Order: sequence, then C-alpha cells, then structure tokens
Amino acid sequence: MSDTIKGAIIGALITTIGSILIFFLGNFSTQATLEKNTVETLSEYFESVDKDMSYKQALQTAYEDYKNVKDENSKMQEQLNVAQDSANIEKRNKEVIETVNSFVADGNYEKALSILNDVDKKTPEMEVLLVDVTGKYETQIIDKINNLQSEEKYDEAIEMVDSALKTLPRSNELISKKEKIIAEKPQSFMDVCEPYETSYNYKKFVNGETFQMSGQDRTNGFTIMGYNNQALSNLNGKYRELSFDVGHIDGAEMLDATLSIYLDGEFYKSYDILSDALPISIKIPIEGKKQIKFFVKDGRSVSMYSTTIGFADMIIR
Repeated sequence: MSDTIKGAIIGALITTIGSILIFFLGNFSTQATLEKNTVETLSEYFESVDKDMSYKQALQTAYEDYKNVKDENSKMQEQLNVAQDSANIEKRNKEVIETVNSFVADGNYEKALSILNDVDKKTPEMEVLLVDVTGKYETQIIDKINNLQSEEKYDEAIEMVDSALKTLPRSNELISKKEKIIAEKPQSFMDVCEPYETSYNYKKFVNGETFQMSGQDRTNGFTIMGYNNQALSNLNGKYRELSFDVGHIDGAEMLDATLSIYLDGEFYKSYDILSDALPISIKIPIEGKKQIKFFVKDGRSVSMYSTTIGFADMIIR
C-alpha cells in the first residue's frame, strides 16, 4: 500500500476508532468479538498488523505505522521545500545575470555593478562577471575624466571621480586619478605663491579687488611701478607652469617698460610692455624651479615719474 493512502487511512482510523467500536457494538454481542473484528479490520489496511495480534498490540502497531508515515511525509515535504528554494535561487541568479548583461550591452556599467553588488551570495559566474564589468567601468570613467581634464574642467573631473568611488570605493586607479587631478588643477598664484619680497608701490589685488588695463577690470594679481622695481616669489619646486596677463595700468604714466623674468637667480626672458598696447599673455615653464623674480624697468631715473605695470589672472599649475 502506498504511504500516501496509508497515511490518510491511519489519520481517519485513529480519529474515528470510537465510531468503529460503536458500529461493532451494534452488530456483535461481546467485547471479545468486537476486539477481534477490529484487529481483523486493521490487518486489512496495515501490512504490519497481523489478524492474530491482540487488540492492544494491533492498535499500538497501527499507531506506530501512522507516526512513521507522518514523519516520512514531513521529511519529504522538507526535501521538496529545499528543492523548490534551490530552483527559485537558480532562477533568480539567471535573471540577475541576464539583467546585468543587458546593462553591459548598453554600456551602463555603473548600473550593472550596482545589481551585482546587491547580491549577497554570488555564483562563480557572477564573480567573473563582476571583475569584467569593474574593469570596463573603470576604463569608461577614466576616459571621461581625461576628456574633462583636457578641457581643464577640473572640478567636474573631481566630482566624477568622487561619484565613481561610491561604486568602487577601493579602486586604486580612481584614488590615484583623483590625486593627480588635484595636483594638476590650476591654482591662484596669489593664494599659494604671493610675492614675499617687493619694491616700492607694490599692491596686490585679490578677493574681488580690481584695477584696470585697457578699460577692463582685472584681478588676481598685483601692480608694481616701473622704476627698477621687483617682486620675488617662492615656488618650492612644486609647480610646472605659471601663466598671467601683464600690461600698462590705465591712468599711469604713458611710458613703455620692460619686464624681465629670473628663475632661481638666472635670467629667463624679457618682454616689452608698451603703454599703448593691450596686455600680453605669458606662460613660463617653472618645473623644478624654487624662485621666480619679476623685474620691471621703464627707463625713468626717478620713481615719481615712472609708469605702473599690472599682473592679472595669475594661474599656477
């Protein structure tokens, strides 16, 4: 007899044994006859029950059969649940991989990584996919950051690195890239290398303070008179390039002047600053240099008749 049928019969039989007894009481005259017939009935349904067993022994054997069948059914249900859970997990993992591959195909590596990182127990296939997508995402982000750097959009580049680090917080490549961007980002010369030694009538212009050259307000720099005056700045060997505009200050004496640049005490180059010309833009390579000197001369023998030269938009990299 199958366990399923047996379990159903046992459950019904045990709970209705009283009814069976009443039934037999109505048809047999003695207790012995009732017990004998009950044993015979049980033997028809249970292989473990023999019709020659005592009444008590037959009931005990039938009850034990019932318990065994119930335990087996419980174990089978547990196994079924485990198999079902395993099937569900396998299905879910397959769906995750399909979704990730879909985002990868669209070039959306960030979303693909987000999905993979949300999986607590990754399959070997997921681990391989994670490594592959991570590499592609890093390459994609670095390319975008390099484009922003080439356009000198350093703040945007740093923001992009910070955003990518939320997805890949342990990426050495991204961490290193951020450090390089910060080092390369242009800084105000007046913030980091303001002249420490100046001559007569030196004046700095920062924080919105302005002077005029060729009718335009200028700032982030300084002005100095043209009578053999100079300004010295400490570069500390930390920078590679200095750029600035230099020209005649509006309202100053209409005199031409010469600007001479010295790096670490050695003459680098001179520039003619014409009183009736627009400011000129200058870039000076300063990699490894520790000091820069700006020397201005306009040919006057006394300072009171000298012109004034302005330095503006001074940016150091």
